[in-house]
Amino acid sequence: MVAEWEHRTPAFRPIARVPRTRPGRAESGAGYRASHSAGLLGLQSAAGNTAVSHLLNPSTPGRVTAGPAVQRCGCAMSAGCSCDEGTGVARVDRSVVLQRQALAPLLGAPCTPYSSVREATAAHTAVAASYLSYAMSMFGPETAGIWMDYLSRALPLPRPARRFATPGGEIVEGFRSHPKSVNAEAGLLDVAAAALRSSPRRLPPNTPVTIPLSDLVAPGTVWTLLNRGGSLEMSFDAPATTIAGNIAGGVGSGVDPDTRNAWGEVVVTNQVDPTGATLNVVISPRLIFAVHDTVDFCPGALGGAAAQIETIPMSRLEATGAIFGAPFAGDVPFDVIYDGPGRSQSYGTSIPTTPAPPAPTPTEIPRRPKRTGPAYTIGTFLRIRSGPGTNHPIVGRLPQRGTRITVVDQESGTEVRGNSAWDRIDRGWVSDFYVEFD
Repeated sequence: MVAEWEHRTPAFRPIARVPRTRPGRAESGAGYRASHSAGLLGLQSAAGNTAVSHLLNPSTPGRVTAGPAVQRCGCAMSAGCSCDEGTGVARVDRSVVLQRQALAPLLGAPCTPYSSVREATAAHTAVAASYLSYAMSMFGPETAGIWMDYLSRALPLPRPARRFATPGGEIVEGFRSHPKSVNAEAGLLDVAAAALRSSPRRLPPNTPVTIPLSDLVAPGTVWTLLNRGGSLEMSFDAPATTIAGNIAGGVGSGVDPDTRNAWGEVVVTNQVDPTGATLNVVISPRLIFAVHDTVDFCPGALGGAAAQIETIPMSRLEATGAIFGAPFAGDVPFDVIYDGPGRSQSYGTSIPTTPAPPAPTPTEIPRRPKRTGPAYTIGTFLRIRSGPGTNHPIVGRLPQRGTRITVVDQESGTEVRGNSAWDRIDRGWVSDFYVEFD
């Protein structure tokens, strides 16, 4: 959401809004001062000096206060003023504009309702006359239409939600071409490339392979990356010159929080040379982005003293709402669904093009069948142990080669010269290496 305006030529230009929960952008010096001067002149032209005075100092209704002169041509001119041909409104020099900035505290507290219908009407007249023409000339009818809804005195509260999803439409293209959309798409491709490095897939030579984004990047991860605090947070900037910055701005929180999301698929192509060696792996996005946001000012950071001459009245119109009958301003929620910019990225040879070979399955050495029955020893002083292995205690010996024995069981145990079989006899266990069966 957005909350500031900027200077425009030739008439009053509202500066684009900043996020509700983010600090306001600094004013641009003389450009802002000219904007604020023109804004007061627009109000004076529409409603007269009394309305301007009342807006700047509501504690003295009906009286033009001493201070900066806001005049039509033909009135007594203060030093430094000259007539702006074609408008019938006086131009005010830098010193007068600076004086007006000092009056910002008299505008009242941001986001507090106006105390009378006359105050609210005067502010609304100036804002509606200037800002809607700016939005129309700078961006077009769709953008101006959202602001018309915001400032409408005919629409009820809450304002109806707006949805923009037509390819090629003014707002859709405005979001699609914004640098934040380009950056978010590129970042998601980098995350997908990292997934392909950690879990390689077969990528046949010069053949596009389509992979759902969700197979490479979990939907929850996409959400975290694109929203508030994420490394790819889609906070749209350049509010004075871009549609997305003008009506969306940052990712705000609140009763109806702003959200960003993306889904779709990527196309991966393994580009090879005539020998079949990989030259480059290219990932092309086919992503769809969804932005949910709200045109509003409250709560919001309203900028410095110069900006507040304009942003405070807007916020107070929003807070005034329908206190006096027909609403003066109201939040306008909206959704924009759009195809991503579609810019492919090259990753060279950093992405494997064949799956890692599977780990070999251990093959069990076939065990020979157990042998039992009559046998004889082929070693002298053959040790008899309490169990099948050299780790078991010695419980006796067979001193003579050729001693007759009867093997009643066989088990695997400690290997002796390549033979891990142990034979059980009546007195314990002996190594099968030293036994021959009849």
